[in-house]
Amino acid sequence: MNTTETILKGVNRLANTVKQTLGTKGRTVLFNDENNRAHITKDGVTVARHIFAEDDYENMVITVLREASLKTMKSSGDGTTSTMILAQYIITEGLRLLEEGVSYYEMRKQIDKSVKDVTNYILNDSIGIESNKGLLKEIAAISSNDEKIGEFIYSIVEEIGLSGDIEVKSSTYSETRVNKTKGMKLYKGWMENFMVNSTREMSFKADNCHILIIDDTIQAVTDIEGYIKHLRGKPLVVFCNDITDITLKQIQTFMQATGNPICFVNNDGHGDRRQLLMNDLAALTSAYVIEADSDFNPDNLGFANQVRVDEWYTSILGGKSDNELIDDLVGDIREILKENDDEDETLLSNVDRKFHKKRLANLTGGVAVIHVGGKTEMQAKELKDRYDDAVLAVESAIRQGVNVGGGFTYLNCQKALNKKFKDSDGRGYKLILNSLDAPFKQLLTNAEKFNNFEYYKSQLTKGKALDLRDNKLYKLSDSKYRVYDPSSVLIDALVNASAVAKSLLSIKDILFDGKKL
Repeated sequence: MNTTETILKGVNRLANTVKQTLGTKGRTVLFNDENNRAHITKDGVTVARHIFAEDDYENMVITVLREASLKTMKSSGDGTTSTMILAQYIITEGLRLLEEGVSYYEMRKQIDKSVKDVTNYILNDSIGIESNKGLLKEIAAISSNDEKIGEFIYSIVEEIGLSGDIEVKSSTYSETRVNKTKGMKLYKGWMENFMVNSTREMSFKADNCHILIIDDTIQAVTDIEGYIKHLRGKPLVVFCNDITDITLKQIQTFMQATGNPICFVNNDGHGDRRQLLMNDLAALTSAYVIEADSDFNPDNLGFANQVRVDEWYTSILGGKSDNELIDDLVGDIREILKENDDEDETLLSNVDRKFHKKRLANLTGGVAVIHVGGKTEMQAKELKDRYDDAVLAVESAIRQGVNVGGGFTYLNCQKALNKKFKDSDGRGYKLILNSLDAPFKQLLTNAEKFNNFEYYKSQLTKGKALDLRDNKLYKLSDSKYRVYDPSSVLIDALVNASAVAKSLLSIKDILFDGKKL
């Protein structure tokens, strides 16, 4: 079997297994269990199929495709199958172009330019959530394939605000519960994975946790030794600008010897923003911001009811807050956010405005923890997966907005960019544009309406929107139309599909007949 056949076999084997779920009540969950199988979960029923072949290169193709889809899921909460469908098309047609003599390096540049133009179109066409919060209900419902979950997630967002943090956990109870607490979310995670105390979730988690905030680089263990001895094994999270390598190794040795729960997190932000976020954290936990060589004082420690530190994020829930200081900070932020049309120099940039709105939400909003239960272990796991997907999709929509779904945005982007296309843009550029109707074709195939593809495509590119749940075309102004996709899902699906396609297309000339040259 030559390289092209090996790549195509791996691509088609995995893609054809999962794309049947697009637009249906099925959920595509790509992971490996102890038997190395891909699982497609449909309403609690698990359909397992062997996807790993004996051939190492076919196995490699499947693995990188799977990782691309999972990357979309982890960042956007949806789009697993769309990533697979787009990747299958780009790889299949890309291999054909290579066989026809198109230069891989030229095609790669053309693909990158096309993906960039599609991304810009989607962002320019996106609908902001701040003035359209009701769309979050539809986003959550579509991602989880459950309208009740959509309504539940939306009710939480209504209470904690658009910048609040929602976490999903498994529950030992049969019913699903939610706890909402004032809290803060920072976009920094643990410095090293030896700090993790929950290996299954790769996170540091602690209840009744002490907080130490250092606006400095920790140069030696002695900088924090007094606080570690004072706490006597109680959990501690240390926020600092940095820590030296030798100190980090000493801390690792100490933690391995004692089992003390300690986690180090870089202070979030840069410059003035970092200082503001440290002050916000100090107010929420009643800590003091100190320097590394400051004298030991137990009063410098803050306190939080619950802390969770993942690889990329830190969530602080509840605890000992300085309410007077919080009120002052909130007042300052509200003043900053006030628009003053008469004095241009006082107006904030969009980036600054978003930053201060996030601060305001951290200080006045909160963190919601959904504890998902079920009557059986399988049902509980299925529900938790649905809640996870819904929350990620809602967070993605809040971050970048939403677009009209049901294939509408991709098809109209294709139409708009085709009008501007020039031969000099290249066949790689056209390859990406041609791939944009592949998800819509699959939607119609799954709905048994593929014979109507040309008709529906013409209607969508004339401004109508399609809802395959009732097989009706709607005007975009019609309030009954409820199919929307987070902008990041549409973008990430294409970006990750094109990235894995470029990787696989690049190895075509490196592998031959299953062996390295």
